[in-house]
Amino acid sequence: MPLVWAEAELVKLAVTRTTGSPTELLAAVLSRYNRAAPAVTTAWYWRDAIDLDTPDGGGFDVVPTGRDLVVEDSQQFTLHWGHDNWQNVADLNASPTAFGRYGATLTAAQLAGHSTVEFTRHYPSGLEGKNHTIEIVAAAPAPLNSVRTAMVAHPQASTH
Repeated sequence: MPLVWAEAELVKLAVTRTTGSPTELLAAVLSRYNRAAPAVTTAWYWRDAIDLDTPDGGGFDVVPTGRDLVVEDSQQFTLHWGHDNWQNVADLNASPTAFGRYGATLTAAQLAGHSTVEFTRHYPSGLEGKNHTIEIVAAAPAPLNSVRTAMVAHPQASTH
């Protein structure tokens, strides 16, 4: 019996070579995976630690140039933002995003040429009550492992 199976596989390979398509290719698989790969996002998603109910949350204080910044929350809000110590203040309404969240996107073009972006959120119930500042840097921040390595090598050095 193994010889019959092997011969059948040889016939399938010959058909595959002739047609240029596997004989056992399912239509459902073809329709799902026979398309362009999804675009790689350049956005960084800022989330409040309180919103995520985790110690470090998704908040960060540095974003590299050339990246979009998306401020997210679990409820509708208006992003009140400015740059370089609250210059050119503007408001941006958040729109629904995935998983029932809301997000306001500051594009890389809006952030270009600035050293910081400051923001607070205005909810239907009122202002958030605190300001956030994110530094815009020329290069991506060091990977976490590099920071940990530096802390082990130089335990007296501070990372803040």
